[in-house]
Amino acid sequence: MSPNSYHRRIVTDREALSESYVPTIILARDSQIRELTTCLSPALEHKKPIHAWLYGPPGSGKTCVARYVLSQINQHHTLRHAYINCWNYPTLYSILDKVAQEIRLLGPEIQSTAVKLDKFRKAVGAKPFILVLDEIDKVLPKERNAILYSLSGIPGLGLICIAGNRQSFCILEDRVKSRFNPKLIEFKPYSDKELTVICSLRGELALEAEACSQGTLKEISRLAEGDARCAIQTLNIACQYAEREGSRLLVHTHVKQGWSRACELKAVYTLGALSDHHKLLYELVKGKTDLLSGDLWRLYLETCRARGMKPIAMRTFSVYMNRLIREGLVTGKRAPIRGKVRIFKIRK
Repeated sequence: MSPNSYHRRIVTDREALSESYVPTIILARDSQIRELTTCLSPALEHKKPIHAWLYGPPGSGKTCVARYVLSQINQHHTLRHAYINCWNYPTLYSILDKVAQEIRLLGPEIQSTAVKLDKFRKAVGAKPFILVLDEIDKVLPKERNAILYSLSGIPGLGLICIAGNRQSFCILEDRVKSRFNPKLIEFKPYSDKELTVICSLRGELALEAEACSQGTLKEISRLAEGDARCAIQTLNIACQYAEREGSRLLVHTHVKQGWSRACELKAVYTLGALSDHHKLLYELVKGKTDLLSGDLWRLYLETCRARGMKPIAMRTFSVYMNRLIREGLVTGKRAPIRGKVRIFKIRK
């Protein structure tokens, strides 16, 4: 390796590979863009927007489409809006506090949720305001009901809620669903072909010419399994490994390193919003190659006793494991033995 290897760069625009980047072209999401634009269009006539519930697996373009539609509208109109990640602000109080900071509405001396809500309602008034609530499904059900019931009835306010599934909407209280009444917009995983094109477009913006072959992009897309966020993150990290080696070209080794690191980061991020018992179950599955559900349950109870933790009920155990599967952290398949037994292992 030459002395200047570490100074060689194949990434010319790191921002184009960041999670916050909003491309000028959104691939394979035309219908979702049209539906969300229709929901927000009443605001252009100073009417209350239609609430929207964007749902689909991670990396299916939900947040990107929401940001894109708002940016397109604001090229020709001034539409007030704020973006809140409910992972960081999981209560009505914290959401109102964050919005108040963004629009410079209230001082920190006002502590009451009711006062904040009233001030925000008056600030919105009849003039349309769009509030994006990303990762709303990460909020506890009771608090989610309170948030949506309180905010959806504010005149002039339109909510764009982003969630990983439709179920988190279906379990809302009937009174909340009746008042909220959003347009449900589904986002399905990208195909390998679509992901390859997405990665190719990002590569053209971010990388030196010919730094990444079409075959490498296809490999990244295959590994990502429909998750554009994971694919772009893999590409970004793979470039970092290549640059450390002083390589002018991304190769298979860099992709495998990037993919492995991207999976680790995704697991850490997802587990961050889950309970200590979710994390413990994930830790126990991670320590084994294949783990039968009965063996995992017994190991879980033993570990809880050793750590002084109060174990969850067996029925809750099944719910928690299904959550880990749904979040893409663990796989669970039927064991080839009699009874309702599953085999759990870490999703690679």
